[in-house]
Amino acid sequence: MGPKTHKFLFGKGPVKTEGYILDNGEVYGPKEGGITYGWSRNMTANARNRELTEVDLQANFVMFPPDLKSKWCLQPKPKVDCEPAMWQMDVEPGYYKIKISAGDPE
Repeated sequence: MGPKTHKFLFGKGPVKTEGYILDNGEVYGPKEGGITYGWSRNMTANARNRELTEVDLQANFVMFPPDLKSKWCLQPKPKVDCEPAMWQMDVEPGYYKIKISAGDPE
């Protein structure tokens, strides 16, 4: 039996690229297909689809909060969500190859 592969598309969707699982910022827990993954807190308000391109892997994303020491979070009333968050997935012990793409196409 070969290694399992999980591909996630972070954002609002829709998922047009075959083989990807949509993660729209939901809290960590069991999901469809028997996989347990998610965010340390609800991040659905941070999910985006810029719809700037036909390639959904470039248009969709979940915005990570900026660093608490950034100029955006040091303001008296920040206009951005500054509460820290992390994403995790349950996996068996072992070695894994992880590939990440980050950025905003806008």
